Amino acid sequence: MTNPRGYRALNPYQSDMFVIHARIGDTDHKLFQVIFRNQDGAIFVNMANYFRHTHGIVALVEYPPDASEPVDIELAGKPESARIVDVLVKYSHHANGYVHFSQTWQTNKALHIHKDAMPLSLQRGHLFTLHVRGFEDFRATPVDVTGVTAKQAADRTPIVFHFPEGNPGEVKFIGG
Repeated sequence: MTNPRGYRALNPYQSDMFVIHARIGDTDHKLFQVIFRNQDGAIFVNMANYFRHTHGIVALVEYPPDASEPVDIELAGKPESARIVDVLVKYSHHANGYVHFSQTWQTNKALHIHKDAMPLSLQRGHLFTLHVRGFEDFRATPVDVTGVTAKQAADRTPIVFHFPEGNPGEVKFIGG
């Protein structure tokens, strides 16, 4: 049943990893992962794991709260604030508040885009926003959520957003 605003109730899931898919027409696309399995209680958002392109810019951008549209954002300057990448990256928010974008298999913290943020134990509300477009550039992999056992779901839960009318152009995911 929907409420007057048209929102639907969501059933809560519990898992170490969620794999987010978009079903556009009859094609399933893997988009990203949200992972909760690190010794320090970190949350990882692996945004590019299934994306065909690996070249881009990773940047820490501070949007002024009192700014009017449009806003100019400077991406050049300090290497800890913006970096051109040619490999996959993921977003990590550690329990102590250390937040960074890092390259796949890169352990050198000097190469991370990072900042000190709110510790996860104090975090309330917004944690990350991810805009997804270019669905055809994400891996097309059929997913059958009805065939996932409870044991499989505890380790890796697929979540599928359906777009039966076709490509929505862009979708915004907000994690909190």
